[in-house]
Amino acid sequence: MFVCKTVRIMYYEDAFTLKKRISYTELLIESGVNILLFYVLSTVVKLSHEALLLYAMDSIVTILIVIGYHLYIENRNAENIDKPIEYPNIWNIRYCVMIPYYLLFTDV
Repeated sequence: MFVCKTVRIMYYEDAFTLKKRISYTELLIESGVNILLFYVLSTVVKLSHEALLLYAMDSIVTILIVIGYHLYIENRNAENIDKPIEYPNIWNIRYCVMIPYYLLFTDV
């Protein structure tokens, strides 16, 4: 799971720093790659169905949070046309990816 989250963080950092945005197609491709990666890791390690369900929930929540953050940045930029454009903060992206993981996999 940690490997999948690290790959996801690196992908989002690359997309937001180089292109300053991420498309919905890229989000679907990234989700498919992470699901495939998790499937391969789960067949090697033989994880339970509960772990697969938690990973699916984590992926869905993470994508929704990243889409929400991306829409927030776009709306802020549309409101502030005369001011400098606001870009996504890399640390906010890292938090968006890791918060669902900690909420689902720890006893909070």
